[in-house]
Amino acid sequence: MDIFKQAKTELKSAERAISMMKTAKTFDEFEEAWKMYLNSIEKCWIKVERICQHKRNIFEPWQGKYKRLRKKDMLLRYLHHARNADQHTIEETVKHIPSRWEAKFPNGSGYIRSMKIVNGAITEYEGSPMLIESFPSRIELLRFKERGDWHNPPTQHLDKNLEHRDPISIAQKGFRFYGEFLVNAEDRFS
Repeated sequence: MDIFKQAKTELKSAERAISMMKTAKTFDEFEEAWKMYLNSIEKCWIKVERICQHKRNIFEPWQGKYKRLRKKDMLLRYLHHARNADQHTIEETVKHIPSRWEAKFPNGSGYIRSMKIVNGAITEYEGSPMLIESFPSRIELLRFKERGDWHNPPTQHLDKNLEHRDPISIAQKGFRFYGEFLVNAEDRFS
């Protein structure tokens, strides 16, 4: 019998949630998957604790390094508190930023004699030369308040600056941490 089966199930659920975030067609779908992910990784943590309860005297000291990381590490702390915010507050932890474009005159000023925009695209233009920059829609992590403390989106994980700070990249790094925790617990306490 696999005593870690329930913890593995939660980790698989977190992995499915990441896949769902990647393929979400709407922000609502994405947000639902994000919350599923947050809950699944926390449940994985709790299931491992419950599974190892019978070896508490050796499990708790072993788990201490992981607990300290969850408190100290910016990314892990953010994920833990984002789950708590979802469960116990009305704070939002992710936000949809719609696509947009900006038009600028290269010399800082210019004129527009006429311009026609159809479905968000310039179809006719007469005037000074313009530079147009397009920004695709995206989803960002938000700063939120939970239990009186503010939690900012992480900029570091395991003492390294994060190159990508979008929710999916953050979720993948968190998934790796919880996956390693589960594998190591299984190796040690099976």
